[in-house]
Amino acid sequence: MAETNNRQPDEISLGEEKEARARARVKRNVQRARKGNGLNLFDLFVIFVVLVIVVLLILGVRVTDLFGSRTVGRACRLEYQVCFSSVDDSFASAIAKGNGLYDADTKSGMGTVSAVEATPSKALTLIASSSTEDKTGELIILPGRVDITVTVVVDALYVEGTGYTVNGRAIRIGNSYTLRFPGYVGNGVCINLTEVGNAK
Repeated sequence: MAETNNRQPDEISLGEEKEARARARVKRNVQRARKGNGLNLFDLFVIFVVLVIVVLLILGVRVTDLFGSRTVGRACRLEYQVCFSSVDDSFASAIAKGNGLYDADTKSGMGTVSAVEATPSKALTLIASSSTEDKTGELIILPGRVDITVTVVVDALYVEGTGYTVNGRAIRIGNSYTLRFPGYVGNGVCINLTEVGNAK
């Protein structure tokens, strides 16, 4: 036997209408939840953390710099040598043991002269061979010119990974320095450095 639908047409439409209203109410609630009141506190916190990380990455700050152990510099006594190449030989006597010297740019003290050595300046010249077209190099002494090697003693700060600094100026082999002595200002290159004890 076939089942017949005993419900009245009004009952069917009322049930469907209630169901339609319930669906509409759920849909409105979902839309309100999606719209919300803007950002909640958790969203703001996440955005803040992401922005801080981006700024730190842009600035090149490492997390260990912020939270890691801070490396404190160690004070020490440093001896370094600066060579002034091909200087007029009249300046050789202008630099003497015991003279103080200063960075010409920053005017900060760079130590005390402990030794001065002047050697004749030499230059490589090419000399043509008389029998062939080949040329050979020969070192010749430059008249009136000397290379002055100045040994300096100073209290310095040593920091792991950074090296030695004197009054904020890095001291490294190969670096060029413009130094001021009482009777001479010149540009020289650091050719040697040695830690010689504790700072005084």
